[in-house]
Amino acid sequence: IDKGTELKNLNLSWWGQSHLVDCRALTSLPERLGECEALQTLNLGCCSALTSLLEQLGECEALKTLHLGGCEALTSLPERLGECKALQTLDLLYCDALTSLPDLSGLEQLKVGYLPNHLKPWQDSGYKAFSVAS
Repeated sequence: IDKGTELKNLNLSWWGQSHLVDCRALTSLPERLGECEALQTLNLGCCSALTSLLEQLGECEALKTLHLGGCEALTSLPERLGECKALQTLDLLYCDALTSLPDLSGLEQLKVGYLPNHLKPWQDSGYKAFSVAS
């Protein structure tokens, strides 16, 4: 991925339009992903070994949709995700390992889908920074 790339959609989902084989083994994303300023959709569905997302994701100013369904090992979302002012959809289906969530209260158009039950207090707070007490 090169700076200034006009990448608009990146689908790493095993069921989708991806040509990647075995995304279940994906453990990290390219550091330069944040340089894709035109990126609008990031689908990481069923990347079950992915444990974290890059802080640089906050640099993806055009990001509207982030699908994380099936990212079962994901424990937190990047603090800078709140900088994605265009973010409208966040899918957290089967993201049951999440324990730390950033402040997304400034994203007025955000719809969070499939929020695990233990994260409902985050939603109730208006998506202010949240950590599950251990």
